[in-house]
Amino acid sequence: MPLIQITLLEGRTEAQKAALIKAVTKAVVEAIGAPPESVRIALYELPRTHWAVGGVTKAELEARAQAADAVPGGAEGERSDRLRAGAGEALPDADEALPARR
Repeated sequence: MPLIQITLLEGRTEAQKAALIKAVTKAVVEAIGAPPESVRIALYELPRTHWAVGGVTKAELEARAQAADAVPGGAEGERSDRLRAGAGEALPDADEALPARR
């Protein structure tokens, strides 16, 4: 009996969650041959204040992104798109070099 646990932020509609459950069930059935009636799925929805990356909650990240979008000139709008990706810091631009990992 497969048990799939999915944690996501609040805000999805009931229809979206039902589609997710259906798609995950189908994937488990296809991947491991489990009968659909044996697949168990638990959705855990978290408020945006209970999800954090790098010590910053998703609610704070979204607030920063909104504030950045309010800055005239548009350059900050690009930065806010990267903030919305969920990182505590803005993600680097595609042309920015990432530090080498050892």
